[in-house]
Amino acid sequence: CESGKYKVGPGIQCDTCLAGKISASTGATSCASCEAGKFSTSGSGVCEPCAGGTYSPDPESGSCDNCLAGYYSDPGAEECTHCGSGKYQSLPGQASCSDCPLGKALLWDGSQPSLECVECEAGTFAASGGLSTCAACPPGKFSDSAAAEACQDCVVGYFNPSTGQSNCLSSCPKGKYGTAIGAVS
Repeated sequence: CESGKYKVGPGIQCDTCLAGKISASTGATSCASCEAGKFSTSGSGVCEPCAGGTYSPDPESGSCDNCLAGYYSDPGAEECTHCGSGKYQSLPGQASCSDCPLGKALLWDGSQPSLECVECEAGTFAASGGLSTCAACPPGKFSDSAAAEACQDCVVGYFNPSTGQSNCLSSCPKGKYGTAIGAVS
């Protein structure tokens, strides 16, 4: 019998190996199972690894399944991997995840797939991609809109003594005046 087929005994017709099983050599008397992370079609002589973005958890698989959105896999995977904090994947069947863009972050709590990143709230920012949390603007700075990539300095005459603020205080305390940009008091 040729590769992909087997014969149980002499004079018996060759049978085709079922999907998920192979016979790699001629004259085979049985078919071998593909291992998890690999698959074969009916009559195949070789088990192929699942492509990136797909997986096969069981041996004897005739095909690989797509990873769900929020997950990814390398070639030959037995299972998909969660994208994790600071990364997302909004499409199924992908071989990698993307970093959250500037102004957005994603903290994975283990309960939901990472489908999309969340905009930083006013008073916070994300200056680089792939962050799991947005940082609070430091004293003397503010961000007045969502999805900020940086905080702005308080202008002369205004100040901000606290972190995470969406605006600066408009007047100095009685008897004081401000001359500095980014003042904290």
